Amino acid sequence: MSHDCQIFFICGTDAIVDLPNWKYNKELLDSCDFIAASRPGSEIQLEESIRFFGETGIKKIHPLNTPELDISSTKLRELIANKKSARYFIPDNVLTYIKKYHLYEA
Repeated sequence: MSHDCQIFFICGTDAIVDLPNWKYNKELLDSCDFIAASRPGSEIQLEESIRFFGETGIKKIHPLNTPELDISSTKLRELIANKKSARYFIPDNVLTYIKKYHLYEA
């Protein structure tokens, strides 16, 4: 029995901006749709990436407006290393795991 499904690759617009440089990028676009979660300051570059792929880019890359927080995984690790709160940025169960195993401590 065969099941048809649609696959979505969800990432930040900062990753989509680099998509033209990815190996096998056209094959990826053929196999899935990309959901581009907004990142501060990357709107123009996102449009350029969509145009790079032409009609396929228009059909397969979908901008998603999200609350734009200027926060990165690097900044979150720095907060934790400096014993500052990362609550509301990281789910509580993940913070519990990080504390339990002393991850990212300075």
